Parts: sequence; structure tokens; C-alpha cells
Amino acid sequence: GSADWMRRNLDRRIEAITPIEDKKLKKQLYDLLNTYLKDSYCSWEMDSKGNYSKIKNMNLVWFRNDLRTKDNQSLKKACNADGPVMGVYFFDPRIYESRDFNLDVDINLTFSRTGKYRAQFIIESVTDLRKQLEDHNIPLLVFYDQPAKVIPELVKNHDIKNIFLQKEWTKDEMDQEKDLGVELDKLDHKPKGHRTYDQFLYHPDDIPFESFQKIPKV
Repeated sequence: GSADWMRRNLDRRIEAITPIEDKKLKKQLYDLLNTYLKDSYCSWEMDSKGNYSKIKNMNLVWFRNDLRTKDNQSLKKACNADGPVMGVYFFDPRIYESRDFNLDVDINLTFSRTGKYRAQFIIESVTDLRKQLEDHNIPLLVFYDQPAKVIPELVKNHDIKNIFLQKEWTKDEMDQEKDLGVELDKLDHKPKGHRTYDQFLYHPDDIPFESFQKIPKV
């Protein structure tokens, strides 16, 4: 039977309601209902007047080399902020292309930037991450595209106010952030970025020296 009292349910058809007693069927129904209730990517809210509006003030977690839910500061900060949370991961085509790395040699020598075993490991890690996030009612969007081409559209479509990400040091990741910054500057309402040091055994702020150069050599 239908839960809503609409004319089509009361006047235009006959509905029958029956209890579900089979344990396996009950579990399937609970799993199905939980799947719908976990959705925060396409969720709408109804106000006191019966008007629906899409959930706003979304927090976006941009997963990069931190494909985990435990001990993830970016994810924790996003969950502590106001509004729902969604995650995104990019298989950036530039990271998987072949190139010669500008080597000054006389032969045509190209290298794959990401080997097949590492690529398989990343695929499995992203799959596992999605399952972990589902346990926390957080959807994970996966794109085979450049972040700068996708994130601005996500910001506009989902009213994203904050972007949380792990601070990276390598050239490819820094180039991604630079390109994204250029595109976000074109938006009327630019989200706030939150970068977190999250890949060190010892946090840089905890080092009792003014600079890295003053760390004793041992």
C-alpha cells in the first residue's frame, strides 16, 4: 500500500496491504529502504507548506591519495561541518597517459605514467572506499575526467559551500589544484577550500624547529 493520501490512491484504484513475515523478505525490504534513506546526493526536503527543495550547503570531500575513511582528517572535518557530505574521486586521464618525460634521447622511448598493477590497486581501493562511505550514508562520485572540468559543475548543481582535501606536494596534484582554482574563480559563488596535512607520520606543525633545514641530521 501507499503511505501518501493522494486521490489516485484513494479514489482511482484499490490497494491491498499485507504484513511481511518472511525473515529474508524483511531483510530485503530493510536494505532497500536504507538505500533510499542514505541518499544525500539527490535528496529533497519538504517544508511546512508542502514545497520541496533540494538539499543545499553541501560539503564535498575530494579524495586523492587518501582512499580511506579511518584516520582521514578531511572527511572528519567535512562531517563536522553543517550540511550533508558527498565524496568525489577522479581518474584523471593525464595521470594514465604515456609520455617520454622530455628525455633527451635519440630513440622513441615512452613510459606509462601509471602501471597496470598500480591502476588495478587504485580501482580496488576506490571500490572499497565507496563501500566504506556507504556505511556512513555518504555517496562517492567517480569520474574519468579532470577535476577542473567537473568540480565547478558540482558546485553549481549542489550548492557546495566547502571543499575538503588532503594537501599534496607532487607536481601533478599541485597542477590539478592550480587548474581547479582558475575555474572556481569564474563562479559567482566560490566555495571555501580546506586543505589538511594528512600523510605524515609526524605533523609538520609539531616539529620543534623553525624550518626543515634546522632539523639535525642523524
